[in-house]
Amino acid sequence: DEAVRLLDELIARRGVLSTEPAGAAAIQGRPGFWSRLEASTKLDVDPAAVVLEGAKLRELLVRNRDPQQDDLPLKRLLRLDPRHGLYLRNLDQLLADMPTHHPLTPLRDNVEVLIAAAQPSLSLRIDQLNAAARRLAADPKSDALPVARLELATAYQADNRPEEAWALLQDIQKNWPQSPWAQEAARRMALMAAPSRSAGGHR
Repeated sequence: DEAVRLLDELIARRGVLSTEPAGAAAIQGRPGFWSRLEASTKLDVDPAAVVLEGAKLRELLVRNRDPQQDDLPLKRLLRLDPRHGLYLRNLDQLLADMPTHHPLTPLRDNVEVLIAAAQPSLSLRIDQLNAAARRLAADPKSDALPVARLELATAYQADNRPEEAWALLQDIQKNWPQSPWAQEAARRMALMAAPSRSAGGHR
């Protein structure tokens, strides 16, 4: 509850999130929603990006509470460090423990997306994210579908498939227009649009 309150304050202070990207390096080099940023000696901070990450975290917390178990699944997930060598193994263990230890948690779909997005092989990552997105599209209770599609768009960009990435980002904006995932999609599309137009002008 305190975390949600603090995130609400952060978002309220910044008002409406900007869709303007801070620059190619800021977005393409961003390690992702769950990653922890490396320490820096410079105050090179994009306030809108910080608020956006806070809004994503708030969505996760609000939609995946498990008060009957004192939110233990969420607490376990938030303790994991994506930079740790055992991160993927720890996610797999959390997912495996859910049927026995956390049967009522709604967090399962988010953990499945995180496991797919953490695959070291880009081709395997794309395959698993595609499978997760198809599965979640059939689950009206899931809150993880826009996350899966955003992660898949990121993977397509890394695989030099901008058209497929663009289509997914448009889909996120269309189907979740008021969400932080739509804000993230808009920022990425703004960044992708300029090189696309430039390339078209030389044809």
